[in-house]
Amino acid sequence: HNCSGRYIITIDDDFEHEPKDILKIYNQLKESNGDVVYAMPANIKKSFFRRMTARFYKFISKVENPHGGVGSSFRALKKDLVQKIIAHQNHLFFIDELILWYTINIQVCSVNFNVSQKDASGYGYSKLFFLSTGVLMMSTTLPLKLVKAIGVSMSTVSFLIGAFYFFKKIIFKSPAGYTSIIVSVLFSTGLILLCLGIIGEYLGNVLMMQSNKPAFYVKESYTR
Repeated sequence: HNCSGRYIITIDDDFEHEPKDILKIYNQLKESNGDVVYAMPANIKKSFFRRMTARFYKFISKVENPHGGVGSSFRALKKDLVQKIIAHQNHLFFIDELILWYTINIQVCSVNFNVSQKDASGYGYSKLFFLSTGVLMMSTTLPLKLVKAIGVSMSTVSFLIGAFYFFKKIIFKSPAGYTSIIVSVLFSTGLILLCLGIIGEYLGNVLMMQSNKPAFYVKESYTR
């Protein structure tokens, strides 16, 4: 909010990132047509489990947005992009996700990362898990779309299986009561899942409206 320059740098305070590399990512941003440049580690000094979980999260991010899955807290941004980001006042504020809402001109710069000088990370596995799930719930309707897809699929399958047992009853004369129970259970289950899918669609629209996610953005405009 208080930056006044044309370019803004964010960097952690644990000396995992070299301050001398600020000039490197700044020059790349200034000389390119990108809106943000991420400093990405040329040498990853994290545990195997943490690297695997990070890769899984980035994979999920790419499912929703093909430009996602890239990011670090060491980055250079242009002022106009920052102005769009700070316009959001949600309780859960995740810069990398908001960046994806306003630009696809994202670049990376390979730099060396050091071992953190802090005795312990402020983000343990449990905190990272809740942060990741919170970001997903705030920024994407993917879980709701998944519920909708499951609901539509299961309702269709339930209807087809119910129809199969119904015709089986007519043709092969199944034991009394058996067919009615199967058809009733399958039809009710399919209807409930279908309704959940429809409700999920409405909730997704409400979520995007509440998050103020833009339907589009104008990067440049020209007037005569």
